Amino acid sequence: MKKIFLFCLLMLTALVYADEVKRVAILEVVDREGKLSYSQKLMLRSNLARAVTNTKGFEAYDRTDMDAIFSEHDFQRSGNVSDSQIKKLGEMTGASYILVAEGVLAEAGKLFVTAKILNVESAKVEVTENMLMGTASSAMQYGCRDLAKKMFSSLNNPFVSAYKNKEDSIAAAKKAEQRAQEQRIREERAAAEAKARKEREDAMYAVREQKRLEQERKKAEEEERAKYYITRLNSNEYLYLSNTMSRKEYENFLKNNCAEAFSQYRRGKKHIIAGWTLFGVGLAAGVSGIVYGTLSGNQTTISSSQSTTTSYDGTTYSSTTSQSSFKFNVVGSILAATGSGLVIASIPTLAVGYSKRNKAYKVYNNQCASPTISPLSLNLTAGQNGLGLALQF
Repeated sequence: MKKIFLFCLLMLTALVYADEVKRVAILEVVDREGKLSYSQKLMLRSNLARAVTNTKGFEAYDRTDMDAIFSEHDFQRSGNVSDSQIKKLGEMTGASYILVAEGVLAEAGKLFVTAKILNVESAKVEVTENMLMGTASSAMQYGCRDLAKKMFSSLNNPFVSAYKNKEDSIAAAKKAEQRAQEQRIREERAAAEAKARKEREDAMYAVREQKRLEQERKKAEEEERAKYYITRLNSNEYLYLSNTMSRKEYENFLKNNCAEAFSQYRRGKKHIIAGWTLFGVGLAAGVSGIVYGTLSGNQTTISSSQSTTTSYDGTTYSSTTSQSSFKFNVVGSILAATGSGLVIASIPTLAVGYSKRNKAYKVYNNQCASPTISPLSLNLTAGQNGLGLALQF
């Protein structure tokens, strides 16, 4: 009989609680370190409010006008709530409980949230729970839901949650762990992809930067070398560091400062000498041949003729027709032909020689131009013929 009475009393109490919905005031998320963004705190508070509202027998109250009661720096810094504040909030909102949550960024980009539920009437801490969750919106949603279920399942209310059942609690814990594991895998994969992408971008940037620096270095070197270039003014004058050099001074400069350019200059000079030698000998031979052939009496005549024989009435008639004749002197002709060949041969020889000699300064500019070359200088010197200017390099 006594057992039946207790059972009926329990059922009556359950029926009373079934119709009662208790209001939970959710305060602004406490951030002691000041590292949480406004969006993160807003998502935590809204997800907790949703989880509380979805819990049977409770509804969330998170109007921002109640934040004025807890706007003091002490609450924002420590999360402490005085008894008077709790009672004042209960009177203003009609809430039975107050939920105070605090968040802090943990290692590996995780968010550690600890929360407590305060009883408005007794100002006593009814429940304290914590949860480690990801910072993604979906991870925060699941984390806040699980955190709310853990807290409200601990309250002394028979209809708060179905999580009092041991098997359901184990299953929910496994699902939560599975979701957390999947979230960790997604976050790790995303972090690995972001790291690989960052490494590729850094490598490409390093290559581009290296090419740019190499181009700038070459450009700077070229500009520096260009200051020491030789400029050809005409066939007899050259310019170096604002100083004009004669051909002889230019030759000595190449000899002292650039073996490659001086070698080309010498080859060109040899070709020029050879070319002019061929031209002079050929011209002399040609003129000698013409003069000798004209003045010499020993000439050879070459002529051509045509003979015609005709018979008429037993009588033979013959006639000879002379067509052409040419007189020449053999020695003079040989000299003239040889001279013409030598003159013709001298033309490309001279062209090659002048080209090599005139382009020797380009070889210097490409291979030897450098600030280490001693600059030209004009000095006043005294000699046997008096005072004069001497170009030194």
